[in-house]
Amino acid sequence: MEKQRLLRLLVLGSLLLGGCATFMHAESMPGATPNLPELPKLNQEQSIRDDIARSEEAIALSARDMAEIATQCADCATMLSEVADDAQTRLTVSGGMWEPWEGQQSGQFLPHPADVGEAPTTPKGLVGYMMGSAVAQLNDIVTYGSPDASTLSSLLAGRIASALTLAKLYDVDVNEAVENLPKEALATSVSPTEISQSGVEANEMHRAQSDVEDSIGEKALFEYDCLTTALGRSSLVRQHSDIETTLRMSLIERSQKLVEAVQSDSRSIRCMPSTSDSGEFMTQLVGTDLTLIESPDSRLRSLAREFLIDDVRTWNRVGEVPKVTPGMTEG
Repeated sequence: MEKQRLLRLLVLGSLLLGGCATFMHAESMPGATPNLPELPKLNQEQSIRDDIARSEEAIALSARDMAEIATQCADCATMLSEVADDAQTRLTVSGGMWEPWEGQQSGQFLPHPADVGEAPTTPKGLVGYMMGSAVAQLNDIVTYGSPDASTLSSLLAGRIASALTLAKLYDVDVNEAVENLPKEALATSVSPTEISQSGVEANEMHRAQSDVEDSIGEKALFEYDCLTTALGRSSLVRQHSDIETTLRMSLIERSQKLVEAVQSDSRSIRCMPSTSDSGEFMTQLVGTDLTLIESPDSRLRSLAREFLIDDVRTWNRVGEVPKVTPGMTEG
């Protein structure tokens, strides 16, 4: 860690020296102005992905620092190390932070993105940051859409699961932790003014794809109905009867919401339950949420966000949630 800090200082020094030399040379030539490149602009997809990566980097750094000083609580140190490792894995899966000048000489005077912000280093603060940033970034995905919506949303679901597990260990009220965070801590770099035009164009294109909207919505409707049927055979009935009742009502309610949003229902048969294992059941449920969040219709994406957050919370109550990509299956 110290080595990285020293390296950053050395690079910063070389950049500053390079900048001074450029300005001195420019000032020595009458009428000349420094020829400095501008920082490339990210599109909305890239901005969302970079925000996710930067948050994971901040979480990993804070959790690791907290683990090092948790000398009086072995369980706490272990959990915080796992939080840091999971965040680092999600950072890698996301593609990593944006490096606009990768491969170019570090001594060249170039503008750089802002430094990674700092996540809080208290249990309550870190839980609030993890949950709040995940919800804020899910909101960006819902608002602007993304070709990789399901993958990115699954990473954010993993962050939510990690936050809930950490909150359970430290007995933190998650909602209160989020409310107590400064608003600037959850600000994202996705600017509505910068991408409003592309957003309007995208929405027009989405409206022209009503057949795609209907197929995604109807598929999710079929899956939720199937899971409602499967719930009767699931081990959730035996192990968590109170949660099973709540979940059943939730599935019925979300099917009604989807029927209203899709405005068509061509289902002719109901599916047969494929599993009774509660872990597999929850994986299929969250997987359906992630399929729905790929919809070009922002109404369906908004419902998917609501379902996803609720389902990760439920999963956290009945079993262990994968902290990296819950609901994503290989192949």
